[in-house]
Amino acid sequence: MLTVNRVSDEIRRIPAARKLVPSPKTYTSEMSDVQNRAAKEFYDAGLDALGRNTRETAKQAYYYFQNADGLVRGFKDSQQKMRLAKDMATLNVVVEQIPVNGKFEYSAQFFYDHVFQMLNQQFQEKDFVHFFSPEEAERSKLKYPDMVLQMGFYDFFIDRPQHYEEEKDLSGEIEEKYQVKITKDSTVTRSRMVRKRGKIRIVTDQVSSGGLLELKAVEFQSQKIVFTDKIQGIYTWENKYGVFVGDKEVLDNTLSNIISNKAMMPPAPQDMFVLFTKPIFNQLTDKLTNYFKQYN
Repeated sequence: MLTVNRVSDEIRRIPAARKLVPSPKTYTSEMSDVQNRAAKEFYDAGLDALGRNTRETAKQAYYYFQNADGLVRGFKDSQQKMRLAKDMATLNVVVEQIPVNGKFEYSAQFFYDHVFQMLNQQFQEKDFVHFFSPEEAERSKLKYPDMVLQMGFYDFFIDRPQHYEEEKDLSGEIEEKYQVKITKDSTVTRSRMVRKRGKIRIVTDQVSSGGLLELKAVEFQSQKIVFTDKIQGIYTWENKYGVFVGDKEVLDNTLSNIISNKAMMPPAPQDMFVLFTKPIFNQLTDKLTNYFKQYN
């Protein structure tokens, strides 16, 4: 019937076709009746699924009501029922940060905010998982979330700075160009291998930092632990610089870069905290996304 109506519309649009079929038929009332009956089927299926009172059936109900509203805009109270089904189907998760040592509180808060932003990018308003900070939960009057996700740093360390020095003797056969006079007015360019030598002192400064992020997801009502994990992170800051004496032709690109470097101070402790959390964040993104996908 939809195909017939589309053909009729095309005939009305094209003058040559209108001469052949001056009065194409459109089944408006019949189409409307079919859509209403189909919308009612979806609506009734939505009511049945909603009445089973589980998160999974509420999700099914949401799509049934969405289909009913798509067929007949504003069918009964399908839009209101969609909102009700969405609320019932959505897993509400409060994300809590376990406090850390005061000196690193700001850096830990930066990490927590980054994680919270990532979760809300991965699971948006259209999805069936919603994350709240404790402050948002309080503002939303969310007294009974479905789950609480806790994260905290433990065993954080910054090693003492390490200082290493090594000396190397360098030598190599280097091709050298030179001019040879052939006649009074002409010369030719020839090459020969010449041994070049030098000595380099390489200084290496290192500082390592690391720690452990512990995750725990708890069902709010039963206080049952449903998910735990520990993610180790380590970061080593390194700076190499050096002094060279001799023929620079024996230096490769790596050694040339080293002697062009300067001594410098290592990052501040707060920055070392942030740096060791970067590999943790990448692992955490994958773990949390994969875990909460099962509820979406």
